[in-house]
Amino acid sequence: MFSRRGFFWMRYLRGKTPWDTNITPPEVVRLVAEGRTPPGRALDLGCGTGTNALYLARQGWQADGVDFIGQAVRAARRKAARRA
Repeated sequence: MFSRRGFFWMRYLRGKTPWDTNITPPEVVRLVAEGRTPPGRALDLGCGTGTNALYLARQGWQADGVDFIGQAVRAARRKAARRA
């Protein structure tokens, strides 16, 4: 039986990650757009390929993402490098 980490590792390995849509959730977009929360620091736990952390960084936030799947973190770093 796979551990939770093993499950996610295998899904990233096979490219079957339906949760990784590359779309920031509308709740996060709305929070930023309303301007009631000024840019600050954000920690994206389980960041996957970094979609939300990168969105917040583009909006002026100091955003860090962490994930226990190395392949996802490497993909997030590649995304960040392309957008820099």
